[in-house]
Amino acid sequence: MIFEKKLLQQLKQLDVRYKIAFYSTIIIGLLTHGFSMANIHNNHDNAFNTLHGYGSAVESGRWFLSLLGKLTGGYNLPFVNGAITILLIAFTSSIIVYLYKIQSKLLIVISSGLLVSFPAITASMFYRFTVHFYAVAILFCAISVLLAKQKKIWVKYLSTLFMACSIGVYQAYIPFIAGMLVLLLMVELLEEFNPKKVIADSFIYLSTLVLGFIVYKLMVFVSLQVTGYSLSDYHGIDQMGKMQLSDIPGLIAECYKQMDIIHDNYHVTFESYICKVAFIVAIILGIASIVGILLKKKAKPIVWFGSIVYVAIFPIAVNGIIIICNNSDIRTLMVYSEVLFLIFGIAFFDRLINIIPENRTINYVCPVVWILMAGAIFSYSVQANINYVIMDYTKMQTQSYLTSLVSDIKNVEGYNSGYPIVFVGSSKGGRDVSNILDNSLKNVLGERTRFIFNGNYTEMINTYTRADLLNLYTGFVYNTIDDLKEKRNVVLNPEVIKMRNYPHAGSIKIINKVLVVKCSDIDFDYEMDFYRTKIEEEEEKEGTKETKEDPAIYDKLRKRYEDSLKKPEEITEKTKEDNKSEKKTSKNSVDDKNKKTGESK
Repeated sequence: MIFEKKLLQQLKQLDVRYKIAFYSTIIIGLLTHGFSMANIHNNHDNAFNTLHGYGSAVESGRWFLSLLGKLTGGYNLPFVNGAITILLIAFTSSIIVYLYKIQSKLLIVISSGLLVSFPAITASMFYRFTVHFYAVAILFCAISVLLAKQKKIWVKYLSTLFMACSIGVYQAYIPFIAGMLVLLLMVELLEEFNPKKVIADSFIYLSTLVLGFIVYKLMVFVSLQVTGYSLSDYHGIDQMGKMQLSDIPGLIAECYKQMDIIHDNYHVTFESYICKVAFIVAIILGIASIVGILLKKKAKPIVWFGSIVYVAIFPIAVNGIIIICNNSDIRTLMVYSEVLFLIFGIAFFDRLINIIPENRTINYVCPVVWILMAGAIFSYSVQANINYVIMDYTKMQTQSYLTSLVSDIKNVEGYNSGYPIVFVGSSKGGRDVSNILDNSLKNVLGERTRFIFNGNYTEMINTYTRADLLNLYTGFVYNTIDDLKEKRNVVLNPEVIKMRNYPHAGSIKIINKVLVVKCSDIDFDYEMDFYRTKIEEEEEKEGTKETKEDPAIYDKLRKRYEDSLKKPEEITEKTKEDNKSEKKTSKNSVDDKNKKTGESK
């Protein structure tokens, strides 16, 4: 009871600014993501992790994600995981207000709304099985910066543990931490006008960031040794941070290039015109506010110089994902740090208002800024809900299509539920997916929308989790062929290659007690190389086979394929010659056998 009373007393004494940040985040978060929380939206990974799972962990260098998943059980629950996510971002919003000392109640609401509605959060909502863990990582980013700000050295370096845990959930949050630290240095410089202290803090913050990354790498090494896994090469995870010194100038230039959102929409984060304007105004407003503060306080040249340096470093820190992932692609989910450009403008404009409260120009600018930033939040919320609606229709289309597919499979002549099913077709898109190329299936809504966030897939019939979706949407379960050599013989069978593509008649057949669904045309050479590589990798991995597969098998497969392409008369003549040869061989074999039998007698 004593603890409860003390807690309630502390909450009552809490600054109203933090309460505003907390509650406004929850309200705007529900308006933005409520539809997703109340519905089941299965993209490729989400289907695989229903109802259990937390995604690729240790093998992706996400050691703390593995720990969180095992601790909580890793349940994929739309409403619960979504609610936890919004709640954790609400705490993050309050810390942001504390760190940058935002005073204006309207600007607090705006900053909180931007943090919870930004496209990177929407993109993560499509991965509900892990979204709440991503929110933990975001909160840990804020806590690590908060600890780094404290006076006691041991507390400062305690922040390294939170950094290591944060990027141990998702490495893409390193720029979020770096951007927050640089922004904090700018705030401290303009608040205290003490360059020596800020320079000292710069080295401390940099050392904590570096040490946090070292702790992260150490924990990855330990987790890999304990589990026996090795780092995956998926999206360049095993190459993260690796680069040549000669690459650095070009990567830094790319960080600045991404500021040009007019010509280069950075991963759909500033797609709408109002968001573009909000971004530009935030940058201009932030720089203008810094200049106004420096002029008002008659800052010394060294303070001016320090401010210029930090402003110049800020885009590199925020866009640091370009440097970290220089060997892989970048997606909307990975650029949450971009929201700091908007926080940059809000934080320094708020500081300028407090220093020059009665300035007529500022009084005219304030309503414009409030309306513009509120418009950006509204735009992000609309974009999020459009993505959720499109994904909802995608779900219905996928369910309808897969239901028809199951019906066609069961209606094929000679169908037997015990026969294995093999989907055959072009797999050049990756992940060994046989793509169904059906022009009659189109997500018209998706084609009409220019902002599709990462995670929202407007076509889901071709995914590596097709079997999972078939089971979730239709209850259909089927056996397949796991042995690569057997599957290769099915895929490269000339009779299969000549089949028509689904959904045309004759696209589903039973061949040698295997039910084959021909999805699309097969590139024989590509498929042959694909299976050769896969089989060699399997044999090398197992390392137990005394004899490798005879390479001549591929010559036989090619000969069989080329013979199937010949004209009927050519095949007839060839068959006659083969029959004569076989009869002659058979006769010689019989004579030899009789001769041996006589000698034995």
